[in-house]
Amino acid sequence: MELNGMANNLHKDHRKRVKARYLSLGLDAFTGHNILEFLLFFAIPQKDTNEIAHQLMNQFGSFSAVLDASLEELMEVDGIGEHAAILLHLIPDLARAYLEDKAEPHQKYDTPQKLMEFFKPKFIGLKQEVLYAVCLDNTNHMVSCTKLAEGFSDSVSLPIEEIVKFSFRYNAKNIILAHNHPFGLANPSASDQISTIELKKALSALNIYLIDHIIVGKNLDALSMREYGCLEEFVDQDWTYLASSK
Repeated sequence: MELNGMANNLHKDHRKRVKARYLSLGLDAFTGHNILEFLLFFAIPQKDTNEIAHQLMNQFGSFSAVLDASLEELMEVDGIGEHAAILLHLIPDLARAYLEDKAEPHQKYDTPQKLMEFFKPKFIGLKQEVLYAVCLDNTNHMVSCTKLAEGFSDSVSLPIEEIVKFSFRYNAKNIILAHNHPFGLANPSASDQISTIELKKALSALNIYLIDHIIVGKNLDALSMREYGCLEEFVDQDWTYLASSK
């Protein structure tokens, strides 16, 4: 009993020291393993989370890979129950929600760079390709942003009917698309280029103008197909191009 009591006191003292270090120095003083150990304090009140954190790092290879793991994969690690798995799985979703909420509501999206920064948070931690659409008014202010489609790890469709409905719903003529490459770079594939060109032509026939198509990669690198020059219609046009000018 005395030995158990000593172990419990050491355990509590260690947790106090870790919390004090965070309050004093922030996460800059923590490795990925230390962050996992600290996080698990809040889901595993009694066990040694230092050892569990080591097991997680050994199983998945890196801090980010742990957070990207599925609930089922996390719960295969000894010591990780449902509550702990949900807590870890929640972190990328929290980061995405936090950064999206910080976006300036009255931002003027008059450059590809501003759009790329807007879209990056939406793809944090995603394992499948997702397509978003944004419509702008004639002053380049955002009218609406919506998720139009979800695909697989390496593809997502460009549903013209949904894009047209989205445009008509907000009486918008200027559309920007964005999708992600969750396991690759932001470079446009041949399929990305062909489908975007075909979509742009189809939308133009309805007096809807595809202004740009943003691609966000695994590490949140981003590319504007307009700037990249994959679409000849975009070359040598400045960003002030709007449907009203065509």
